[in-house]
Amino acid sequence: MSQGNGSWDFWLIRTGSRGEKVWEKTYGGLGRDYLSSILRMEDGGYLLSGTTESYGSDSNNLWLVKVDSRGTELWNKTFDSSLGLGGSVAATGDGGFALVDDIVPGPNMYLERAGRLKKLDSEGNELWNRTFSRSESSYFSQSIQQTRDGGYVMAGTLTSYRDGPKKIGDTTTWGADDNDILVIRTDSMGNELWNLTLGKPNLDDQGAKILETQNGGYAVLCSTESYGSGLKDIWLVKLEENQEVI
Repeated sequence: MSQGNGSWDFWLIRTGSRGEKVWEKTYGGLGRDYLSSILRMEDGGYLLSGTTESYGSDSNNLWLVKVDSRGTELWNKTFDSSLGLGGSVAATGDGGFALVDDIVPGPNMYLERAGRLKKLDSEGNELWNRTFSRSESSYFSQSIQQTRDGGYVMAGTLTSYRDGPKKIGDTTTWGADDNDILVIRTDSMGNELWNLTLGKPNLDDQGAKILETQNGGYAVLCSTESYGSGLKDIWLVKLEENQEVI
């Protein structure tokens, strides 16, 4: 609240190699605007993503701001979002972006949270979107990366409910009650290829970050109660392309 136009604004600070401030910029309006992630671009600029109450058609909207290497705004885009939690963004091979955020497709905010994948062009215009939801479960998508074959892998937290396993089609593997890590792999158009949950029953595992590794597998970083020596530990999981945990 020390800088900017409103009660809360995006605040971007560029530093030198020793941490000295080179420049700073703020972005926002009169409402509360929360920055949640930043992406360094190949052209030296940055893509900022977060939540805005200053712009858009609702009180909570996703907001993307593209700036150049000096922090000068080039363009910004708002997207309607039921939750407005800011999302996570990744660069794609065609010069565009992939964005994951969260929506509430039904009337119950706590029981019907769904993950959403948006494909954007280089100017932030939406090309398509896909929604990932599970009956009687709540999915909070938290990270995304484009894979070498042009598809996508995303990870987040799945909250299942305690009345036994859920059968959806031929699948009964959606969570082990409480919070689990959910990994979803898609093709280049966002169509789901497979999914995998990580965690033990009645324990809390959440906060996932996922990266594709050089051998074609994946690394997932999160917090866990299922494993480790304390109540909460950092959990690093290595997955093969075939979903096997190493």
